[in-house]
Amino acid sequence: MKFSELIRISGLAPSQIEIISDPEITGIFYDSRKVQKGGLFVAFKGQNFDGHDFIKHAISNGAVAIVAEREVEISIDHALVESGRYALSALSNAFFGEPSKRLKVIGITGTNGKTTTTFLVKSILEAAGLRSGLIGTIEYDLVSEKRKATRTTPEASDLNMMLKAILESGGKASVMEVSSHALDEYRVEHIDFDVGVFTNLSRDHLDYHITIERYREAKARLFRLAKTAAINADTPHSEYFIEAAKGKKIMTYGLRDGDLRAEIEKSDITGTTFSLHGPVEMEVSLRLPGIFNVYNAMAATAAALLLELPHDAIRKGLENVSSVPGRFEVIEGPYFHVVIDYAHTPDALEKLLSSVRSLIKNGCVITVFGAGGDRDHGKRPLMAQAVEKFSDVAIITSDNPRHEDPLKIIKDVEKGFRKLSPKYDPDRKAAIEFALTIAKPGDIIVIAGKGHEDYQVIGDEVIPFSDREVVLEILKNMELDGNKGKTLK
Repeated sequence: MKFSELIRISGLAPSQIEIISDPEITGIFYDSRKVQKGGLFVAFKGQNFDGHDFIKHAISNGAVAIVAEREVEISIDHALVESGRYALSALSNAFFGEPSKRLKVIGITGTNGKTTTTFLVKSILEAAGLRSGLIGTIEYDLVSEKRKATRTTPEASDLNMMLKAILESGGKASVMEVSSHALDEYRVEHIDFDVGVFTNLSRDHLDYHITIERYREAKARLFRLAKTAAINADTPHSEYFIEAAKGKKIMTYGLRDGDLRAEIEKSDITGTTFSLHGPVEMEVSLRLPGIFNVYNAMAATAAALLLELPHDAIRKGLENVSSVPGRFEVIEGPYFHVVIDYAHTPDALEKLLSSVRSLIKNGCVITVFGAGGDRDHGKRPLMAQAVEKFSDVAIITSDNPRHEDPLKIIKDVEKGFRKLSPKYDPDRKAAIEFALTIAKPGDIIVIAGKGHEDYQVIGDEVIPFSDREVVLEILKNMELDGNKGKTLK
């Protein structure tokens, strides 16, 4: 496709455009290192780097045209736009043939629950006979292949390329997690969402958004893009999101309120049985434990109902999901259970630990957790408060300390405790080992914060580390008789 034609089809109205040779565009890039011959390079200022500083590098790698936010002295075709990120979205959508318009696309946003809900929606879609892709925090499932995810919601060019791959692999639908960063940075601006799903909203990413109001507004953008909306009615923010979706078909859901309601009948460490009422009447035996997973199942059901999928496919899809990596992932010990979860915000920890506490019959809740470095410092004591509320033993350790002193992070977290005296060790493996050695019959050990992640970021190093693999290794190599505990500070 010629450069001038791509600009026209994209709908962009550049403030300035210079056509010199009108080259054929063979790809769209935002990273100068990845530019290939015939590529169009879109420059914009990011959080850490300014793409305009790498225009010459992009040209040396084969870029034949440039789209930028400010004037640049170059002798190849180029155009100036107000927002390079918005332009990347518009150009990518056009270049890859508007793939989202030929798929049923479900976008899921919220502070917690996005990952599990995407897995549930995908399972329902496939139970209904629709081969489906999935784009999210854990993986990119493109139907014909799976890739390890590098970010929750990819940049617009990568995202449209993936949607096209799903389409070309016979996919009929795609479900994706939509992060607040992606919405704020126009990564999904030209995606044709059939359904937008709102799970919940609590404090997170304030290192980026600064205020909860700006964070909420970024999330709400999805509901101005989507054709229909599924919204959690039990959250204090529900009315805000309902207003954002005004004029569109909306289905609310909740345990206390909503068009779609659930009544929990049985809940234990193996799963939850509940009945749904409203637009659909059915009993579901969900193999995922915890009240929050009932909310995730309701979110997935509401999305499926908005897509008018068969009711039997909804039940089958929900019941087919036995686990989601790093999301309330249960490992059975000799006389206790270990739960590994990605919860890394105060609200997520409170929901997780509240559910765990409800499952305890004769035992204690032992919680291992930490806080990420170079991120919102204000949530650290709030995380401690959530842990203290539902735990009998708290062990603070490192999450991804990044460029901060792990002991300083631990001290920041420790300030939130009022009654419980936490133990601590910045060595995450040692902290997990301690938790396992002090466990007694009936206890549940919760290891929170990293979930599916198989690495730890310390300084500039990315070190292999998996909570799950560490637990399995300790269970295999230790004498877990409950009497040979270790001592932490």
